[in-house]
Amino acid sequence: GVIVKECGVAEFSYAFAINMLCDPDFNVQQKLETLEVPIQYSEQAKKLRHFVKGKHPTEKIKILRDKTTSNCKFSDEEIAKFQIMAQRSYIEKNYPMEKYKIKEIDQVFNKIRQITNIQIVALTANEQDQAQWLLKHAQVHQFFDYIIGYDLNNTKTEKTKIDLIGNYLQNKVANKKIMIGDGIPDMQAGKANGCTCFGIGHNLIQHGADLAFSEGEEYNKL
Repeated sequence: GVIVKECGVAEFSYAFAINMLCDPDFNVQQKLETLEVPIQYSEQAKKLRHFVKGKHPTEKIKILRDKTTSNCKFSDEEIAKFQIMAQRSYIEKNYPMEKYKIKEIDQVFNKIRQITNIQIVALTANEQDQAQWLLKHAQVHQFFDYIIGYDLNNTKTEKTKIDLIGNYLQNKVANKKIMIGDGIPDMQAGKANGCTCFGIGHNLIQHGADLAFSEGEEYNKL
């Protein structure tokens, strides 16, 4: 939501996972080809998104399983992997870079890069390989010193974004730490780890953001 537009990608991937959970006859190969999800699962995804936002991929599936009528033959880990594949295919089909990336973001990165002795770190609730793919697809990966996503096999020390930042910051010394994010989990993770928080969305002030900006047109203020 900071680098790319909010265009329904996350809700599609949650709907795909809910479809897998609820349909005992779910055909993975067919669904990965058609990327069609019945409307009732899309509606459920909209309602349940805030319960899973920012969490580890398999933790998200566990929550969705608890909150839906599961008739599922797949494990949480399998669903998470297929969900990632579906998300990538959905983006490739519908959102080439020029439609996906917020155009002002390159200018922001170029300005930040002029600051000496700084590291720019990407933090995302996506799985690590998917995070790298997404940033390459948006053609912004070159701006980052580190890209941090979840390890699908580690739910013990990586349950939320708070854990991801905390793990990264271990044994690092920083004079200033700034989190730029578009969601409540970003503000919570930043505050829990001693960051100044910039929210993309003025509503985030009430959730811990020290400053807030609207998407795109206010990016030059960052």
